[in-house]
Amino acid sequence: MSLKRKYNCRLTQELELESRPLSDMAIEALEAGNVDRLHSLLNTMSVGHQGLCYGYLNWLAMIMGRIRFDAGEAFLDKILEESALFLMSPYAKDFLQGNEKDIFAEFISFWRNQPAGNIAPIGETDDKIQFLISPCDSGGRLARQEIPEGSSHLLSPCSDGAPAFCHSCKYLQKSFNDLCGATVWEIHPNPSLAATCQMTFFKQRTKGERLFDDQEIYEITKTRCHQA
Repeated sequence: MSLKRKYNCRLTQELELESRPLSDMAIEALEAGNVDRLHSLLNTMSVGHQGLCYGYLNWLAMIMGRIRFDAGEAFLDKILEESALFLMSPYAKDFLQGNEKDIFAEFISFWRNQPAGNIAPIGETDDKIQFLISPCDSGGRLARQEIPEGSSHLLSPCSDGAPAFCHSCKYLQKSFNDLCGATVWEIHPNPSLAATCQMTFFKQRTKGERLFDDQEIYEITKTRCHQA
């Protein structure tokens, strides 16, 4: 076999390997009892979307930065509030129909699926459920970059020192609460610890009920890869 043909065969094999789903290879490793390879593949799967996610988040943040520089921060806030109202409408509709548990779980998934983020339960009482977001991997990730306020960088923070993503998050909460006619969802940044927030859901029709048992609270805050 010629050297060129050997190279082409090897290249074909490498491309076939690269194109295989990681989940298929993880199942093969599990069936073969190769625990080390299984763990390696699960770790790769858990952050496999990281590049795409960060590229998309940076793109959104830079669009917000460009709007803020060109049209002013007040105009950016107006756009964020209008967008949040549109996005939160179906969630509020479901919530008002009594689907409190499902909506809370859906909101938690926003942070659960962040590549380098982490959300953990603080506790559930008769009136509320609380979670710690530490770190947040959207606005929090930008806050950790420590881009100086007032700089010309498109990712620089707004006049209050918070990234534009945090403004977007604030308007999502406000719009949802306004549509529900009550304070249901709040997120408060930790002033002494960057990229860390406390999230609280206030029960309405479900006051006095236990919405999540220990297993459920674990499952809604961890991706399936992390659970594995």
